[in-house]
Amino acid sequence: MSNTSVNPFGRFPNRRRPAGAGAFTLLEVLIVVGVIALLATILLTAISKARESSRRVSCLNNVQNVARAIISYTADNENAFPASASITTANDADWVWWQTNRIDQIGAHGIGKLLGNLDSRSQTGLAALRCPADARLASGGYLDAVAGSGPPGYPFSYVINGLMCAGAPDFGANRPANLPSNPSARSMTAVKDAANKILVFEEDARTIDDGNGILIPNNEFTNLISLRHEGFDGLDKTDAKDPVKATAASPTQLIVSNPGKSGNVAFCDGHAEAVSRTLAHSKDHWAPDAALFDKFP
Repeated sequence: MSNTSVNPFGRFPNRRRPAGAGAFTLLEVLIVVGVIALLATILLTAISKARESSRRVSCLNNVQNVARAIISYTADNENAFPASASITTANDADWVWWQTNRIDQIGAHGIGKLLGNLDSRSQTGLAALRCPADARLASGGYLDAVAGSGPPGYPFSYVINGLMCAGAPDFGANRPANLPSNPSARSMTAVKDAANKILVFEEDARTIDDGNGILIPNNEFTNLISLRHEGFDGLDKTDAKDPVKATAASPTQLIVSNPGKSGNVAFCDGHAEAVSRTLAHSKDHWAPDAALFDKFP
């Protein structure tokens, strides 16, 4: 019998690959590299989305904790709200002590003693008041200067709704027409429909300058909710995709752009969620009692 070698996987005899054919061809290398690059892109995109999702959730948790601390403050002070922590005056009743000569006492005043674990001497000690995605705040130091906000720069990401504060907001010469003489609630008992009234919000980097946020829309003093979790970090003051200024006829008027995009807020009942700018800048959500602001949208 002849001793013929047979390929058990086919009908053809075994064949040796020609000498020198052990290396991959250029086409094979390019295909492998392309597949690896595609997989790496998919992986990096997934990691980036997961990281941003984590930051959004962490930020939302911060906003809720701040709101609940303010609610606890009112419970301890006969339902009275704290002061707004504005840039123009430093009030001992401010909800947060943030100025250079006061921040070392942040843990003993306002909501500091209710929020807990606030330490002005370390970056992590102030993390409860900072969104982890807020690129405005550098990784080092606790008071990072912010151009245009006045020294030393408000070092946090969150503000209180200025109409939920002791005392009336200081609108100065730009006081809106038809604004009630005493627009602030001053007390939690004056808030109508608390579950729908914004108490704390994450503010846009271009309008934030203190702890006081005014959501009345389309005026020079308007404070916008931040859209940083939607990809608009607010660092570019001329961002055409998220404009701040109105027309040339009213160059100082702030407008509510990207109304459908969302930012993090917390309400007077203590719950928090991401809401659209349309909702946040509606009087049904920023006015303590919408019936007193009948001339506003």
